[in-house]
Amino acid sequence: MKGRWLAACLAVLCLLIGWPALQAKAETVKWKWMTPLVRSTNSIKHYTAMCQAITERSGGRLQVDPFVYGEHPFKGSDILGAVRDGLTDMGNTEDVYISSVEPPLGIMMVPFLFKDVEVAKKALARLVPEVFEPILNEKYNATIVTSYLICGEAVHAKKLLDNIDALKGQKIRVWGKETGDTISLLGGTPVTVAYGELYTAIQRGTIDGALTSINGAMSTKIHEVAKYVTWWDFAFPWEFTIVNRDKLKSLPEDLQQIIREEGQKASQACQAMNELEPTSELLWSMKSYGTVATALTPQIHKQIQEKVKPVWLDWTKRAGPEGQKALQIVEELSK
Repeated sequence: MKGRWLAACLAVLCLLIGWPALQAKAETVKWKWMTPLVRSTNSIKHYTAMCQAITERSGGRLQVDPFVYGEHPFKGSDILGAVRDGLTDMGNTEDVYISSVEPPLGIMMVPFLFKDVEVAKKALARLVPEVFEPILNEKYNATIVTSYLICGEAVHAKKLLDNIDALKGQKIRVWGKETGDTISLLGGTPVTVAYGELYTAIQRGTIDGALTSINGAMSTKIHEVAKYVTWWDFAFPWEFTIVNRDKLKSLPEDLQQIIREEGQKASQACQAMNELEPTSELLWSMKSYGTVATALTPQIHKQIQEKVKPVWLDWTKRAGPEGQKALQIVEELSK
């Protein structure tokens, strides 16, 4: 009788204050989301909103705290291992950081492989389930929860570089083996310069120009010293977030679904932003700095593609069977 009375009292109490509230107090799980990006990066606001939305929608049962560069010990290349080893529950990184560790995951960076962003997005839609997800599942015990392409990759220099011979004699800042080989094949000299030193390197003549996104050029203000922008769209780097699979499976199904849904929202917001911002930022630069801008014609783009195909083949060899499968998917979509 006494047990029934206690059960009835507990039921009334749950109705009065809400069972989720009781559960949140008793079972709050704390997660970490980490990225090598700095807080001023344009995507961080969307990831912060994602973490907050997951926490709020869970009723406080799951608290996700975001950590950016300088707030944790990991570099971009460390994120895959950190998630695998449970050092962070969720990790965000870009293919530019991990291409040497997992070449197949870097196909979106292979120069001039994609005609435009629409082809690149179609390729990514297939590459994620067919190539990227299996690699992350098997090697890193991880699954993808956010995914989008960075747009607006260009060459920022002291003259327009919009024809097949324009790079001859030009010293151009590159990142990674593929971009370096591309500049060499087009007659230029690839130079490695730290991102934060682009402005002074161009100003001093150490380099004649730099490969970086329009957003990246704006953040470093290099249009003050390199007033010519040739919008090559030579690559569409992939930025993504992964979650430890065991940690995800340990959560109730409703919380897993919330993570997937909020990850999808963040992906869509980042993709939309990255397709809109380069154009508006370039227009602002033209007005503020007197920047002169152009793009490659379809004919020149095709000529460059033919000239840099050895870069694609070399990447495929390094990327192994998964890279060959990825390249086959891209070639099918590019026909």
